[in-house]
Amino acid sequence: MTPHLLFAGGDPGGARCLLPVIKSALEQGIDIRVLAHGWLEKQVKKMPDPGLLIDEEELVSTAFSMPSSVLIFSSSVSDLLPLRLAFRLKALGIPIIHVLDHWSNYARRLTTDDGMVLEVDVYTALDDLSKEQIKASRIKARKVVVTGSPALEALFFELSNLEESDEISHLKRDKMEHKSPVLLWASEPVTQDQGNSKSPFYRGYTEEDAFYWFTQLLMQFVGEDIELLVAPHPREDVARLESIVRSYWPSATLLKAGEGRKGVLMAQGVCGMASMLLYEAWLWGKSVLSLQPNARSPIPFSHMKTEDDFFLVLDVNRQKNKFKEFLTQGLKKKDEGYQRTKRAARFSTHMGAAQRILMLGVELSKTRFNGEAF
Repeated sequence: MTPHLLFAGGDPGGARCLLPVIKSALEQGIDIRVLAHGWLEKQVKKMPDPGLLIDEEELVSTAFSMPSSVLIFSSSVSDLLPLRLAFRLKALGIPIIHVLDHWSNYARRLTTDDGMVLEVDVYTALDDLSKEQIKASRIKARKVVVTGSPALEALFFELSNLEESDEISHLKRDKMEHKSPVLLWASEPVTQDQGNSKSPFYRGYTEEDAFYWFTQLLMQFVGEDIELLVAPHPREDVARLESIVRSYWPSATLLKAGEGRKGVLMAQGVCGMASMLLYEAWLWGKSVLSLQPNARSPIPFSHMKTEDDFFLVLDVNRQKNKFKEFLTQGLKKKDEGYQRTKRAARFSTHMGAAQRILMLGVELSKTRFNGEAF
């Protein structure tokens, strides 16, 4: 029996989790196919065998004809195609593995616009906390398995290589010549994904609300003697973001979409709302501020509020001292390598994540082929 694994994902967050699994499968000679869709399609096209990509109808046909097929997919609140595909394959009896990429929207990720909820065979969890939260969300999953995040597993190697590159060395030297402290703001398409105050999914703030309060606090505690970088989310409307940024901090430098990790390496402190880039920056030894004014529960990163160098601000007026504390930590020079060493235990949670998910797929493939219960 040869395992036959199918992959589907849309947005960058989920795709970054699937890519290391896809690469591991190829290295081990496992037969795979990938849905030609979204950010994942763009990345797979860069691989030696772009023939791995197939369209939705061909993928469904392949799954139906192969008795050892399993779907491994990531979901998105803004792109429902992978979820709709999962529903189609579930109806054909194909086992489904859902790969989680963030501590948020556990149930909504598997829910269609008309309220249908997908039952999956395996829902992967980032850690014990997300496993508990997944179960509390009453998600329909036969198993919830802590695998870690393949994206965070890959992060260590990607940032190490990037930091040693000539490009980053040159940019760092350029920033040092300007003398001013450098902060990075990691943006997100909040309004696009969760809507405004009229939406049932409203976060309690929009990206403009958060950036406005961020700049107000900067002016109060630092003034304009700072260099601000802004990293657009890969799915964000850059023209709209630029309009917001220029309204409140005209001198900010807008990075290209997808350059957030470069910004992390150039900055002394990293700020934003609930982007996974904040957690990545913290793992890499940076001081981090998560500003979520008037956020509604459940609040992303609430589990990080007791960690050193991770500052969560929910009430701007009552937590100004926490913002000031972030600036004190975020703008001073420190040994980031030492900070990474202190946070190594968090990194270790994710080491081997891609292989664990791959083996779950292989195991499900075998049980389906043999007609056994998983």
